[in-house]
Amino acid sequence: IDDKTLKPSCSKSITPWLKGGGLGLLMGIIGTIRTAFSATTWRRIVYSPYYDLPKLVWSVKYGIGVTVIVSLTLYTDFATFELQTRDPFAGAFFSGWFLIAYIFSTTKT
Repeated sequence: IDDKTLKPSCSKSITPWLKGGGLGLLMGIIGTIRTAFSATTWRRIVYSPYYDLPKLVWSVKYGIGVTVIVSLTLYTDFATFELQTRDPFAGAFFSGWFLIAYIFSTTKT
């Protein structure tokens, strides 16, 4: 693809996505980011009567933990359970147990 056909081909390929659910999805994401960075949100985290700082810290810790476990499971030999079977996808049955255990053990009750 040369420079003259790049712009028309990109706009032709993205137009159906934007006309479908893509534009609503983008607007939702932008609205969420705008709300997250508003001054009211940050005041509620730090000052009473809301004081959501412990919730924020727990959410960040939880998100980092899930990310680390998923990364370890996908990119290393962190969980090498093997099932003696002829099924070529046998490892897929055991790949999420560490993540499930972490989620259930750290979720607040």
